[in-house]
Amino acid sequence: MNIELAQQGGWAVLRLEGRLDATWSEHVVARAREVLRSGRHHLLLDAAGISFLSSAGIRVLIQLSRDVTDVQGRFLVARPSEFVAKTLQLAGLESLLATEELLASVEAAEAASEGAGDGMALEVHRLDEAGGMTLNIAAGWRPWDAVDAGGIRHISLPRGTVALGIGAPDEDAAQAASRMGEFMAVAGCLVHQPADGQLHPPDYIAQRGGLVPELHAVQALVAEGRFSHLLRFHPAEESVRMDLAGLASAGLKAAGADAAVLVVLAECDGLVGARLAQSPIAISGAEPPGDFPNVRDWIHFCGERLHAGQSALVVALVARSDNAGRLPAYMAAMPSAPGLLIHAHAAAFTFRPLPAGIIQAEEQIPALFEARDPLDLLHLLEDDRPLTGLGRSQFVRGAAWCAPLRTQGEGGA
Repeated sequence: MNIELAQQGGWAVLRLEGRLDATWSEHVVARAREVLRSGRHHLLLDAAGISFLSSAGIRVLIQLSRDVTDVQGRFLVARPSEFVAKTLQLAGLESLLATEELLASVEAAEAASEGAGDGMALEVHRLDEAGGMTLNIAAGWRPWDAVDAGGIRHISLPRGTVALGIGAPDEDAAQAASRMGEFMAVAGCLVHQPADGQLHPPDYIAQRGGLVPELHAVQALVAEGRFSHLLRFHPAEESVRMDLAGLASAGLKAAGADAAVLVVLAECDGLVGARLAQSPIAISGAEPPGDFPNVRDWIHFCGERLHAGQSALVVALVARSDNAGRLPAYMAAMPSAPGLLIHAHAAAFTFRPLPAGIIQAEEQIPALFEARDPLDLLHLLEDDRPLTGLGRSQFVRGAAWCAPLRTQGEGGA
């Protein structure tokens, strides 16, 4: 038997040619399970070339259907020969046969899929025709200004908001002032990295009942609205990886905007970034923290690529530099993508696979926090130093939700 693997839109297609019998059944199962382990959970078995189907082959189809169902995917048999179609009907397995309408939709999805660079497949799904978000600069600290008491704002971050910045969730503003570090929030889940001179794991608050995440912040970029698109990405070639700049560019293109909100949940191949070592409240004018060597006392830079093989949740604001509105003061240029500005925070978690197909951030992100505690929180950077640089944060496969972004003036939350 000849077994070939192809990709059509969001479906992995196994094309078989020969006899699907006891001799070849285990080979087919092994190849299909390799596909499932790679994160592709929608599987079409192209049966046009199958000349004979025995009871052992029927058992293979039933087993693959169960395997795919276990990972919330779909398994169907496409273009069966007359003999294969009749055999499945007699065995009571007509439900495994793909309809002409489904095959047409697969071909349409393949035509709509976007290339995301050599060896990377990207599927774009529209979630909401009216999707979009409005950004409020709820607290506007800019590095490395001194902070006064009037610069601390109390922020509420319920479901429906996406946010990142510098703050702390302590109830008392005075206690929060000494612990203000990076935070990010999405789908009612807040992650905070304390910055009090000690190394801590991040803490988190997930919305539950009447409990809504809140914090005091010196910097808070808060977007409210609905996601317009979902991007699903995976490597067409096993060694290929997606970087943050590539996802940002794809998100801007899908949203049809010059600025966008991007939320990524993906298997990570390494994060590159930094975190505050001290709260900005401690800044004085005597020794500017941003100057070398003072910056080493204020920022912990990662000394290696972190969290490969884990899950990463990224919240990012992305914009084209030539039309970014009021955002540039809070964003950084990406050396790997001239003309692109990004402000991104990433939380790392023990690996948790994602279901296949169209998924919702409002479901998947709270489920992640219920199953895992965050391991780390970083402000993502690109390290392009010659020879010694760590490079870029990269991702293997996952999902990215995006929405066009418009801004409004600074003000209270």
